[in-house]
Amino acid sequence: MKKKNEDLEKKIEETMESLDHLQRVEANPYLYHKIQERLQASAQKNVRQSNWNKQLGFAFLVLLMTVNVFTILQYNRTNSTTADGMSTISQAYGWSESSSDIYDNFILE
Repeated sequence: MKKKNEDLEKKIEETMESLDHLQRVEANPYLYHKIQERLQASAQKNVRQSNWNKQLGFAFLVLLMTVNVFTILQYNRTNSTTADGMSTISQAYGWSESSSDIYDNFILE
């Protein structure tokens, strides 16, 4: 057990001594400039994507509004045609148009 502790301590001492002899690593003098360039390029790319997303969103909004207007116009046109058709059917069968319920005109025996 003592021998294991001594071996462990010896290895720790060797490791610590090897750290004492390490030299400081010099960084590339242009590293900061490179990092700044990449950050700026990334920011410009994000701005372009943001503009594209805004344009796409606006186009979708215009399309949605166009579909809504078309739907409202079609509904109004269909609604007036249906009312004219109901009036024609009521006159053909002799039903009163003022009746709110069409079942009031039927006579059940």
